[in-house]
Amino acid sequence: MQFIGRFTRTADDSIGEASFVTNMANPPLAADIRDLYLKDADWNIIIPGLNDRSTDEQRKFAELLKDFPDLQESKIPFQSINPALSTEIYRLDRMTWIPSHWENVFTEQDYDYRFMSVNEKDDMMIIILGRIERVDWTNFEGIQNLSWNVILLHKYDAGNYKHLYINSSLGSTSFNKLVEELFGAAQEKILGDIVFRSFHGMNRILVQTFGGRKAIEGDISYKSYIGRDVENGLSEANQGQLLRNNIFASGIVEGDKTTHGCSRSGKIWSYRRGNLLSFQDWSHRVGSLIEDPTIDPRELFKHTLSVKNVGSCPRIMPVGVDWDDEMYKNAEVEQYLIANGLEIYVFDAELEITQRDGDNSIRHDDILFTIKYNDICSNYRISYSTIEVGETTQYSYRVEQVDGPLIAFHRRQTQYSNIVDYFNEDKRSPVFFFADGSMLFANKLVELRDEAITPLGVEELIAYDWDKVDLNVESMGMSCKQNSIQHYMWKKIQNTYELIFDDDGSGEVADLVGVNQDAENIYVNLYHLKYALNGHPSNRIANFYEVCGQAQKSLKWKNPEMHLFNRLVKRATDTTKGENRILKGNMDLLQRLAQEATFTKRVKVNLHIVQPGFSKANAAESEDILQLLGVVKNYAFEVCNAGLTVYCNV
Repeated sequence: MQFIGRFTRTADDSIGEASFVTNMANPPLAADIRDLYLKDADWNIIIPGLNDRSTDEQRKFAELLKDFPDLQESKIPFQSINPALSTEIYRLDRMTWIPSHWENVFTEQDYDYRFMSVNEKDDMMIIILGRIERVDWTNFEGIQNLSWNVILLHKYDAGNYKHLYINSSLGSTSFNKLVEELFGAAQEKILGDIVFRSFHGMNRILVQTFGGRKAIEGDISYKSYIGRDVENGLSEANQGQLLRNNIFASGIVEGDKTTHGCSRSGKIWSYRRGNLLSFQDWSHRVGSLIEDPTIDPRELFKHTLSVKNVGSCPRIMPVGVDWDDEMYKNAEVEQYLIANGLEIYVFDAELEITQRDGDNSIRHDDILFTIKYNDICSNYRISYSTIEVGETTQYSYRVEQVDGPLIAFHRRQTQYSNIVDYFNEDKRSPVFFFADGSMLFANKLVELRDEAITPLGVEELIAYDWDKVDLNVESMGMSCKQNSIQHYMWKKIQNTYELIFDDDGSGEVADLVGVNQDAENIYVNLYHLKYALNGHPSNRIANFYEVCGQAQKSLKWKNPEMHLFNRLVKRATDTTKGENRILKGNMDLLQRLAQEATFTKRVKVNLHIVQPGFSKANAAESEDILQLLGVVKNYAFEVCNAGLTVYCNV
């Protein structure tokens, strides 16, 4: 676009109007467009002129940049400042500062380039520092490094507290002197245990590093735990034997994956990066948590995950199985299975548990699962074992094919003549979901540590009269069977959504997908249906194992890299049902949603489980079913900030 503009401005009248053609349906394009903004410092001037089609976040960012004076004088475009989100926080006793006093701390003697700009409206100051440094591997005068650093300062009056947030690339530099110069007096830096309040709202916390301090004969001993040793550190901290010093973890906040760390010294950080607006918003959120006296700093331990190695199959009922994370990290890469000479897109195939017993007391040493695509079905077994090597225990597993046609797997240039070779390499076994909410990744069993899961309340069940429905018939199929569970549910929701999509079949997102939207969000409702065993209502938990596993697995489609709506477009064009899958709405609407989900709108998901083989009248007697549904509800909320609705019989 820059080239077209420069070319047409310098050309004579002999050329016509310029056109720009782009494939808006190609999801990776969004990242390419964002990268374009980083190519030229002139974007400091251009960005404030973003047009009305820009997203709300872009407009806010443009407004923020517009109020920095003299941006064109900076050698570093402010739009390209994209630091890892971190901060140290000072409580302020005043909001008045003297920005020019920064030069008393970062002097001309210390730096070869200095630039500062203040946005008075948003109370933000940016300091950019450059210094020529000699390299340490030669004494040749002609070779030098130019080192750049940035300091972001943002003061904020929340009413009940006043904060200064500082983000810097200067590492462990103390900013006490800078703060004192700017405000004319020393200000209180927030330290100690309350910084751990910043973990509030983070679920499924997987601690990566943990540091603690322990009193030993009057001395303070620091102990650091990394990787497999983290579990020991958390256990000691839970028992009060260690004082938390620093924690870094990954987890989920409001349905989005994130990282977060903090230390008693007052440093709070994340691996997530963002622009100046992101830093401002992130700092406000962190600051509000730290100043909330109702938050117990020890709360984070309730939401940490326990990870332990296992050498045998957990004695818990498996409810679902899914591809490993590596499969989803490569979602935009060509990945396909080959069976009976047929190429199958990997997400068109279905992974299912084949070992599922109605008697909850029966357990197996192995887990049996299947890969299915239409009439193709191959069965597999995964077994677990341990090997003692000296004083070390090594944990392993093995996937073997039981029967069915050979299935090969291809990803780009990598080829596996048998999918089991992929499963057995580099801990890439399928992921298993269990009825208690735990998950098994290769030999690592991940469990909720101390969080008791609340069963689904009977009052939350929505009961319908299924009198004219054959509870043995789940799908309405090509003939649109009116006595099917799917047809009945479609008619129940037909006036609720702008778009209704029949995705029933191998590799489905859900049996029915209902979609609404507003100016900022697209609301996706995933309906998972299951026929009743023996065709009549009962209190058998086996009615729920599979459908609960399917519901949990489907939440992956919320992730932007999975391109949910592009997937539905493909299903409506490539499969036998074709556009007949669109029960309400049309292809134009579906394609428009695909574009908006990629570029401008946020996708929010809710789960719906439909099992007419369960009676609400007798639900109170089915504690195991309500507990299982509670597990799904908890998982949906923590992983995707999604709700769960359950439909049953009267």
